[in-house]
Amino acid sequence: MVLLSRDSGWTCVGWLKCEGATCKFLFPLFAKWNPGLSEVEQLAAQKEWKWDGLTCPDGHPIPKPA
Repeated sequence: MVLLSRDSGWTCVGWLKCEGATCKFLFPLFAKWNPGLSEVEQLAAQKEWKWDGLTCPDGHPIPKPA
């Protein structure tokens, strides 16, 4: 666990779940935002994130969140 100050720029943008039917792993997704971007610009930037090959510890694929 790491404690971050509120002004660090890091924020939890959601939780990721793998596609394994019996897998119970949940992973927090953190991002460091550019304070010069609006919320709309930040959401547009999320759509450009590369997402190939992300897996849970059991090897199940983790799909890009909608």
